[in-house]
Amino acid sequence: MKMTRLMTLTACAGLAAPALAQDSVSSTGNGDALDAYNTSNQVVKFTAELTPFTSRLGNTYGIVPLLKPSASLPTSTFLAHLPSGQAMSKSIVPNTLTTGVYADWSTAGAGVNAQENSAPGSVNAPAGMSSVGVAFAEFGDSANNIIAGLVSFDPSAPETLYVDRIVAATNQTTGVDGTDNAQFGMGVIDAHLNTTFRADDFGLGGGNQVSGNNMYRVNADLRTNGVLNEINGSGGSHAGTTDVLLAGSATTHSPGSQVEEAVGGPSGFGPNFNGELAYDDYNSVTTAHLTSTFPGLTAAADHRGTMGYSPINPLGGVATALTLGRINGTETVDLSIFGIDATGAPQDVAVIQAPTMISDPIDGYVAPFAEFRGYRSQMAFRGPSGAGAISQDAVTGEVLAAAVFDIACNNCGGLVYGGGNATAPVQGISVASFDPADPAGTLDWNLAAWVDGDTGTGKPVFNGSGTQIGELTAIGVFGVAGPSISGVSMDAAGNIYFVAPFFDYGPDGVIGGTDDDFDSALFRAVYDSATGGYDLELILQTGYIFTSANTGLDYVVTFLDIADSNSTSSGTFYGHNTSFDGYPGLADATDPSNHFNLGGLTIAMDMTYDSNGDGMFDEALGDEGYNYIFYISPLGGSNITDCNNNGVDDATDIANGTSDDFNADGIPDECPGQMTRVCADVNNDGMVTPTDFSAWVGAFNTQNYRGDQNFDGMVTPTDFSAWVGNYNQGLAGPLCLN
Repeated sequence: MKMTRLMTLTACAGLAAPALAQDSVSSTGNGDALDAYNTSNQVVKFTAELTPFTSRLGNTYGIVPLLKPSASLPTSTFLAHLPSGQAMSKSIVPNTLTTGVYADWSTAGAGVNAQENSAPGSVNAPAGMSSVGVAFAEFGDSANNIIAGLVSFDPSAPETLYVDRIVAATNQTTGVDGTDNAQFGMGVIDAHLNTTFRADDFGLGGGNQVSGNNMYRVNADLRTNGVLNEINGSGGSHAGTTDVLLAGSATTHSPGSQVEEAVGGPSGFGPNFNGELAYDDYNSVTTAHLTSTFPGLTAAADHRGTMGYSPINPLGGVATALTLGRINGTETVDLSIFGIDATGAPQDVAVIQAPTMISDPIDGYVAPFAEFRGYRSQMAFRGPSGAGAISQDAVTGEVLAAAVFDIACNNCGGLVYGGGNATAPVQGISVASFDPADPAGTLDWNLAAWVDGDTGTGKPVFNGSGTQIGELTAIGVFGVAGPSISGVSMDAAGNIYFVAPFFDYGPDGVIGGTDDDFDSALFRAVYDSATGGYDLELILQTGYIFTSANTGLDYVVTFLDIADSNSTSSGTFYGHNTSFDGYPGLADATDPSNHFNLGGLTIAMDMTYDSNGDGMFDEALGDEGYNYIFYISPLGGSNITDCNNNGVDDATDIANGTSDDFNADGIPDECPGQMTRVCADVNNDGMVTPTDFSAWVGAFNTQNYRGDQNFDGMVTPTDFSAWVGNYNQGLAGPLCLN
């Protein structure tokens, strides 16, 4: 059965293969990665169909493998590059950019790579759509590119996305390793495809190298086929598409943010290593963002990490930004929250300091605060932007600021964090709230999520019936050191999205059972305005199986990135992985439980297609494994019955033969509650008696599934001896299908 076979796969989920191309498999068996240096691949248009699935709270979402990194260099052993930092526009805007014909397919082998895919069909883009921008950095050997995407959809027909995949910038012109002229760090993108990123001269081998610290903005909508846009010492090679915001600076700058075009931009701003905020497209600098303009609040001596951003203005200007603040030269314990005008210049500033203890008002857990950590190692250079997140309570008007912090851990299994002396950190998500008219007098701190390595416990996770189905857990359960919670992003209702390890109690819902397992999962922390607390909605986890509407193939999610060797990974979830705007026409920020407050999100995940259709997910047997940038969006209603959580109606699973239903009860046999009959109790009367022998004989003669007592999938004479063994164990014997 599908779920049984999956157990061996998820145990080695971190070993999945890298990505190739869009939601497609090759018709040749060679993989269908797009070559970033082929000028005909710079702008590729296609549709992508969302597959509906239900969260563990019963909300319906849609998912699709949206974008995948480009083909690897010939020197690489991988088939494609790997994704690094990702970004999504905060705003969702009426579409003005989508035009032309889009490739469209619904069978395996079709796609947009003319050399490796069979030809797709085509459709014209409709009118009346809404749009978001998405972007990510990709890397492999010396290659390091920025890929942008325009995602458009009709809110009245949300399952179909119209996607423009755009190579916004490359760092070399060919697939020859060691010819790079820049190295990139992902910043942000807006819904008009203004794409901001960092470039430096680290370890370059090309002949026209950038120098020092540089910041670029590419208008990806102006990119066309026929010409590359290499970033080098001369700027961008595609004339008219690239603005050089910062050139050859000797001061280190982290990947920047920008005021979105939807609220008066684009205008780039971001932090540097002098403790300054650069703004007005990096033409001006200030330290005003580090000193409170409100009485009773503090000042920070410096900042750390990249900056969060949201298009709200409770502190003046057109938007609000957040950075992590440092005091005493060593302690990153402040959050600096400030309004910005259309150039990114600070307006009102609230610098607030975290308390020594933070409690969860929902479950009562109290965490000792150490410091904010979402800035360490490569994030300051590789990005992405968004070390914290900002929102606002739509009922009270209070500002909400979220960031991940460390909890001291004395019993973390001897694992070390970052190769240093500290044990692996266990973490929490802190949320500060205050009235923007009186931050000092109204400041409150709450805990939205937590993991505790000392006790081996984490914040409980419940289903829609109020039953606990598991809990957050420390990443040490996977045998690795590092952070246990990704970065965080927020929507306009104050909900928080993040990735963390999850201790799944399994179908029996009982901790300590044989069906318990550890997965990585994507969560929505649902805000409660009355208490300031959060309940967790499990959206998806590793091991989930979906059916692609574009290929017709099943695929399984195998890996969600959280930590690398010494910090939070730059390829995990951060402050710009969701839109801030909710779904057009359906969001209600006054009701945070409404899942349409999510407009959309992007997330990097490894997956494997069942390319050969044998019901298993095994790349050694020819199945294709990918690392995608996935797109997830809310859909209307719980319109399917999906007890196996594969995104397909259970009746369709049974009709297609992808799930067995031997007992003909209309429920896939792998679903919870289906395996509760003691095997020897063949007549299913709740007892094990000699009458079950006659029942076994009848099952044998009719080849009924209850005659299979040795679990080999067949009913044969050897099952008689197996039944005798099961009979002798009585009600303590093994369980079988009802």
